[in-house]
Amino acid sequence: MGDLLHMDRYESELRRALRWYPRHYRERHGDEIVATALDSANQTRRCRGEPSSGA
Repeated sequence: MGDLLHMDRYESELRRALRWYPRHYRERHGDEIVATALDSANQTRRCRGEPSSGA
């Protein structure tokens, strides 16, 4: 459960950081950027032998 909460917080931080990009760019690419970053974070956790969040 803690891993899921951590990933939810990370996703919120990513979306907040995307506010620096123009609106049209966020609307077109925001979900893809967030998904890629979350996948990368999960991959890093697996490589380190940590349990995945299941996302």
